[in-house]
Amino acid sequence: FDAQMKCTQQLVITFDCDLTLYRYPFDRQDCEARFFVDSETQGMVTKNINITIKKRSQDLLEYDLMDIEDSVENDTYGNIIAVLQFKLKGKFVFHLVNAFIPTLLLYFVSYATFFFRLENFNERIMTSLTALLVMATLIATSSAVTVQTQYLKLIDVWYLIMIILCFLVVICQAIIDHLYYRCQNTPMKPMTSRIDEKVNNIFKGIF
Repeated sequence: FDAQMKCTQQLVITFDCDLTLYRYPFDRQDCEARFFVDSETQGMVTKNINITIKKRSQDLLEYDLMDIEDSVENDTYGNIIAVLQFKLKGKFVFHLVNAFIPTLLLYFVSYATFFFRLENFNERIMTSLTALLVMATLIATSSAVTVQTQYLKLIDVWYLIMIILCFLVVICQAIIDHLYYRCQNTPMKPMTSRIDEKVNNIFKGIF
């Protein structure tokens, strides 16, 4: 009698993906898995391989699984290759709330010191220094929980820009205070006071 035998295998496979994380955490990744059926095994199975994919709810730490694409290929040696391609999207909301927005707000706090009165140097420098120190602590804490790479990611560039800007604000406050007190000791105080205001406005415009 004619009969067909159907063999079903359920496999749990672990494989590595080579991801390019330059745009992390706003990146999209394609992770590909290839399964080979060699020419000897092909004699025992049909060449029409059907791939059935059952999606399950996966709570990945850094990425959302958006889609799974499947295809069947043949290589030059006659082997059948089943290809699975996983479409991944970075979970950027966590980093947006815990990294990008807080560092931006801290920079705004530092920038706001340009609107303090010129004679209140202690308030100006202490506020900008506090913002710089808090930002450095926040960056160190956030970097410990992000993906580690040998190259700079987008989030690393953002951190670098923010901390440099806050550092430059501190330097500018010191320059403004030096010019302010130097001009206070000159006989032309009204004119030098206006010059101090212009210098302060120039720094505000730069940042």
